[in-house]
Amino acid sequence: RHRYEELLAKISQCEAEKLRKWKEIHALVSNKAEMQAQEEFLGDLRRHQLSSAKDRTVQLAGTISEAAKLANKSSKRVKELDQVKARVNEALELVEGITSLLC
Repeated sequence: RHRYEELLAKISQCEAEKLRKWKEIHALVSNKAEMQAQEEFLGDLRRHQLSSAKDRTVQLAGTISEAAKLANKSSKRVKELDQVKARVNEALELVEGITSLLC
């Protein structure tokens, strides 16, 4: 009878240990699934950030290209205006020369 009670206690103890281990395994599996979901989320976030950074880089490159084109046009326009100024000055000198000859 005493041996039987010891065996029942041992069985009960083993059942409790089995339940505790099952709960630990269940918690580990749940944590693993949660970690995988977080890793997937972080992967998606990184891909989105890289895509967004690429888009912004392309936009900046376009803006810089447009600015360079405008600067080039502006530079050409300044040269044209300098040529016009030089011709106006030549014309003024001619007018002054003619005026001094007439006076």
